[in-house]
Amino acid sequence: MKARLERMNEIRLYQASKSDIFLIDDEKETKLKNESGTVKVDGIDFSREYFIKQDDKIYPLIFGDCVRDDEFDKKFYFSDWLGFQYSEQRTEFRIWAPIAHRVILLLNDIEFEMSRKGGVYFAAIEGDYEGSKYKYLIRVNHEWVETTDPYAISSAANGEYNYVIDIEKTRINMNKQKLPKFTKYTDSILYEVHIRDFTIADDTVDNKGTYIGMLEGERGLNYIKELGITHVQLMPIFDFHTVDELNKFDTYNWGYDPWQYNVPEGSYSKNPNDPYSRINELKQLISEAHKKGLRINLDVVYNHVYDYENHPFNKIVPGYYFRHDEFGNMSNGTGCENDTECKRRMVSKFIKDSVTYWAKEYAVDGFRIDLMGTHNTELINEIYDIVKAIDRNAMVYGEGWNIATMLNENERAIISNHKDLEGVAFFNDRFRDYIKGDLFIDKSKGFLLSDDYTKQLVYLLKGSSVDGIVNAYFSEPSQSINYIECHDDLTLYDKLLDVECDDISTKQKLAIGLILLSQGIPFIHSGMEFMRTKQGEHNSYKSADEINKIDWDLLEKNRDVFEFTRELIKIRKMQDHFRFSTVEEVIKYIDINIIAPGIVEYNLFNGKKMTVLINSSDKEIFFKGNIFDSKIIKIKG
Repeated sequence: MKARLERMNEIRLYQASKSDIFLIDDEKETKLKNESGTVKVDGIDFSREYFIKQDDKIYPLIFGDCVRDDEFDKKFYFSDWLGFQYSEQRTEFRIWAPIAHRVILLLNDIEFEMSRKGGVYFAAIEGDYEGSKYKYLIRVNHEWVETTDPYAISSAANGEYNYVIDIEKTRINMNKQKLPKFTKYTDSILYEVHIRDFTIADDTVDNKGTYIGMLEGERGLNYIKELGITHVQLMPIFDFHTVDELNKFDTYNWGYDPWQYNVPEGSYSKNPNDPYSRINELKQLISEAHKKGLRINLDVVYNHVYDYENHPFNKIVPGYYFRHDEFGNMSNGTGCENDTECKRRMVSKFIKDSVTYWAKEYAVDGFRIDLMGTHNTELINEIYDIVKAIDRNAMVYGEGWNIATMLNENERAIISNHKDLEGVAFFNDRFRDYIKGDLFIDKSKGFLLSDDYTKQLVYLLKGSSVDGIVNAYFSEPSQSINYIECHDDLTLYDKLLDVECDDISTKQKLAIGLILLSQGIPFIHSGMEFMRTKQGEHNSYKSADEINKIDWDLLEKNRDVFEFTRELIKIRKMQDHFRFSTVEEVIKYIDINIIAPGIVEYNLFNGKKMTVLINSSDKEIFFKGNIFDSKIIKIKG
């Protein structure tokens, strides 16, 4: 026999019986009205354990779907800080656990019973506990569970337990004042980096695959600076679950398997068991990037967790943090067996608290929001307001795909709702598909290899913000992130190899040229500028280093592509013709002529005229305009 509290005032019985039903706690026994398996009840105290008695049998009452009741959210919302606050005299702990009967703090393996107020358990432990390990024992739904702290900021290797630290000891000059002027999104050039990939095959680096490795040797940040990048987008660097931090080279993962959201990943640290190492090393990386004039954006994954059944969210408040359909089934738009439910107040609070923590404590410069379409526009706008209040130059952008999650489509933070997300940018899949070929159709060809997409190119050059052969995708070019490859799917080199392109180097240059000279925000996947390969692997999220590594030998082999990329970056940064941020500027200052299929004349007027000649065909073209009135750039495929 089972019984669950399905609503704040409604118990569901899983065995039909017309006999009398009693609700029992440690103080009293109350007779309830039985209505064919559904029992109404008032005055449930969520800090207590209850039992149901029927036909002389007693069984536990489980707090079930009631945690997803709007009234539950209203009753137990908590607006203040959670986690811990340290001083030499005492350390305070708080954990939100509204359906827990008891919570015990395990501090250096010593048990401290916590007190409750509302839905929060708290304890203040006298003495200096810096460097102490802690976790929680929680009595929830008649069972004891052990868990780490969702609001933890320091961790032992592999999240075995958390640490109390003095965060003041990690604070250094993050050198924000050394960053160059940045006034609009279209001034940025994004460059996606995986910490491990970037240094694992670099013979000039001692600490391969680490935060510190990015500061060593001849490449790392030095190389990125030389290329001319403005913003380094780091693939997930919060603690993820599937790489053993003590044997980090035995397994590989991109990091889209979140575990501890406010703790830096330990496999990128020199000492993952030290309470301070991973924090200090990541802060040093960001500080040194700022010294070099590079901004750091974080790739954040709040849309799902890894192994939701055993995640701290679900251990502490089972069922609350995740999205369900009307029948109680888990939403799975992410394809990871769970979607977080940002419409619940404590989920939204957690995400906003986490973003605030990274923006303030680590001085990061922007956020790339993974599968942003699983979140609602309200949350993304709140994130935008938060980070802009901290740093007016911060960026917020993400994947605006229309995810099949249990959230009304008109609420989703997706491209079609871009007008509800002013100031937020989106990855432009039309740019990718029209130029490279449809991502989901093997052997498909875009403008690089086909004359059929010449009209679409005109639209893309204008930042996908002006109606053309298709309706405008965005309100402003500053919302369009123009990319052709990223960590997902084939690299462009592998795609061109797959479709048996005759001159890959030339097509690679053409693609890079279109990314850098189109209106919008250019995005380069690390290594694209020297024809990176993943050996034809479509989805390398857990493939070996041999597949995912940045092969620095390719830099010398394909030096001409690197130099081409660097020169075009210089041109883009010198000429604001390629960095219009409004649709009005695009309409006023751009004129594009189709000369022939695959051949386009891209004219820009803003003071001095500039002309870009684009040729994806196999024909030679001769420009007949007045070369004295126009600076001419030719990019040919």
